[in-house]
Amino acid sequence: MWIVAAIIAVVVIGLVIHLARKKRNLDTANQELFSFKSEEVFDFQFPQRDRYEEIKAKEGMKSKLTAQALMNRALADIPIILRMQREAPGIESAKRANFCPAEVWSGYQRASMMLSEEFESVKQEAEELQKGWGEKIFPSANAIYMQHMNQMMQAQQQKQEEEKKNQAHERAAKEAEEAGKRKEQQKESDAAQQQKRADQTFEQLMHEEEQAGRSKKGGQGSAKASKKHQ
Repeated sequence: MWIVAAIIAVVVIGLVIHLARKKRNLDTANQELFSFKSEEVFDFQFPQRDRYEEIKAKEGMKSKLTAQALMNRALADIPIILRMQREAPGIESAKRANFCPAEVWSGYQRASMMLSEEFESVKQEAEELQKGWGEKIFPSANAIYMQHMNQMMQAQQQKQEEEKKNQAHERAAKEAEEAGKRKEQQKESDAAQQQKRADQTFEQLMHEEEQAGRSKKGGQGSAKASKKHQ
């Protein structure tokens, strides 16, 4: 009988563990899915694409201005590509867990298609401009973008360090000013104490002189009275 009970207990424990793992996976998918706003992720704009087409129509396909415009277009695509790569795992994880709303999944698919079309279009244009550039334009754009981001980060860090230095200088100046004020206050306090002691000493001397004068007058009066009595 106890063997049957043990088997049932093992089955129940296994079922509980399985349900707990499934719930944890769903919670993880939920967290990944709603860690962003889908309308922001999927609202892709490609303004540099239109700008490139304008310059190409005006300057011609082989113009340096056209090549520069295409590079600017690729550069503008890099943050979109990076963001899509960052958000894709959460969407796909939620889809696998059957937790992804249909409108979110369809929006993700549309965004993926738009980005893929843009990616291929830029590569084709680059290859037409210069043979072999098609496979190099996005790596080059990515390198330029990362360099720019690193420069921005370094500038921000330098700014923060300068702000810290300025704050440290301000604190030091304030502390020096407060120390100077305390020193002046101490001097004034010491001077007041010295003046008070001097006044007390003067008052004591005056009191002693007054007492001495009274004693002298008293002595003289007693002597006169003694002579008169004789």
